[in-house]
Amino acid sequence: MRSGKAITRLDSYIFRQVLLALVVATGGLTALIWLTQSLRFVDLVVNRGLSFFVFIHLTALLIPSFVAVILPITTFVVVQFVYQRLAGEGG
Repeated sequence: MRSGKAITRLDSYIFRQVLLALVVATGGLTALIWLTQSLRFVDLVVNRGLSFFVFIHLTALLIPSFVAVILPITTFVVVQFVYQRLAGEGG
């Protein structure tokens, strides 16, 4: 049983692997969903003559809601993936 609050090399390895995979997976899925949802705002730019910066601002406001939905799912998948890979390397 561990005593104290010392972080071992294994703890930092797992944390690094989970954090890196979580950032990549969440960023990728957020970008994909942002691209598909931003197509709705292209109509505003084309038909109503809004600037590109207004388009970016309006679509950027959607990102927090995407991340709120995607983050729990990607966290589960990434943790499962990292621990499965760790179990495969150790055995």
